Amino acid sequence: MTLHFLRSFFGALAFVAVVSHPAAAGAADFAKPGTRITWSWSALSSDGTREKGTNTVQAASSRGHVGKYKRKGESKTRNFVPACWVCGGDSYNYDKKAYAELWPLETGKTVQVTLKRKKDGRVRVSTITVGKLQKVKLAFGTVQAYQITEVMRGINGSSYKATYTSYWAPEIGWNVKYDRKSSSGSRYKGEVTSVQ
Repeated sequence: MTLHFLRSFFGALAFVAVVSHPAAAGAADFAKPGTRITWSWSALSSDGTREKGTNTVQAASSRGHVGKYKRKGESKTRNFVPACWVCGGDSYNYDKKAYAELWPLETGKTVQVTLKRKKDGRVRVSTITVGKLQKVKLAFGTVQAYQITEVMRGINGSSYKATYTSYWAPEIGWNVKYDRKSSSGSRYKGEVTSVQ
């Protein structure tokens, strides 16, 4: 996974206002379109390259369990699927029905999502578990957020494993913090620094 992909994928971490959706399976309460956020990130690639930086993004529309955002200076709208590392990008197809069962979030809820890479058909399985609602300190204040853990594994003898911990803040309507570690040695961390 390249650092460019990581920077692109994590272009959206949190937004202030929330768009109301019915509390049904498959629906999430996402941030209101137009909300802007600045976040900081750091990355360590499997070859030992380190990078860090900041990005500003703007919430766009949302539908069901998929949030939308635009990065500063881009016209392209990107997908954001909370709690699933690769589901929002263009590289994998995923079991949307299984993922939708995660919503609404409840402590202890677990779903298993099958992911299939488009370029070569490689299959991975993610087990996503909702932890308890807890206080998360950020640069602009403290928010209540669910800790969500995704463990992605290769199948058919693959030793690949990645653990992705995210924090979904219902009052913001987006993830506010991430920490991803993979068996290849790569690591990515990011958190919200301001919202407007």
